[in-house]
Amino acid sequence: AGILPAVGCIIVAVLLVASLLCKKTKARLLIASAATVFVVLYAGVMVYAAASNAPYVSYINSKKNDGFVVMSGRSALICDVSDGSYTVTREALYEAKKRGAVKVSTLMLTHLHQRHVRTFSKLATEEYVDELWLPAPGSEDEEYIYDSLSGVAEKLGVDIVTYGRDDNVTLSFENVDITVAGRTSISRSSHTVIALSFEYKAQGGDVWRTVYAGSSVHESDAYEYINSLCTLPDTKNVIIGIHGPVYKSGAKYDVNEGAVVTYANEDVKLLFDEYMTGVKSIIYGSGKIEN
Repeated sequence: AGILPAVGCIIVAVLLVASLLCKKTKARLLIASAATVFVVLYAGVMVYAAASNAPYVSYINSKKNDGFVVMSGRSALICDVSDGSYTVTREALYEAKKRGAVKVSTLMLTHLHQRHVRTFSKLATEEYVDELWLPAPGSEDEEYIYDSLSGVAEKLGVDIVTYGRDDNVTLSFENVDITVAGRTSISRSSHTVIALSFEYKAQGGDVWRTVYAGSSVHESDAYEYINSLCTLPDTKNVIIGIHGPVYKSGAKYDVNEGAVVTYANEDVKLLFDEYMTGVKSIIYGSGKIEN
């Protein structure tokens, strides 16, 4: 990152010295003009490079499944909040490449389904993947899936990073902090509840946070924690997702006035409408913000 500025300064210095040493007026003017043009173009390149390296978090939804693309420079992390189907992974991969990713540095699974084994194998076979982040298994079924994923990762040369789910845990991808709420569930479902936070510094140094509340989080122990993040002024996006225990009701999230709420689909929005009044909101894929 520090090489480009140094090279740019050297080139400008050489051009300026050459213009001073040159005895012919016309040649001096040409060299000075070249230096000026170079400075302008170089400044544009540096601005573009800074923008390209700025962190970016994008939400992905496909029916009952959610996911995220986290970009930092030319590297991407795909965060899977799904039943293991390849659809979200494929769409996340497309989004990452569209934004200039040259590789999927990390695939992060928030919980474990048997279908994740095949999806990971397909992704890591077709793309270059450095690491697979897995939650520590919380049951015998999850241990079996975890072991299967570990075996595939070993064959494909992908490193395994295991993170705990007993309490809130924060993982770092480049300069993006990803917090996963502690493992919790609700009485009417065996499916774990998923709640996440993505925090990073945007251009200019401002802190940005994207909060994700999966299906039925408001019925779980994670609600108080996630709701507290929604109130913070640096939370810019609140995602009310669809994956997890089936929704039976909506609830109120105390979203700060500067944030935009994204609903996974129209049905989710209808559940929350009576509680989430006066907030800016959007339905995934609609592109239209409502007040």
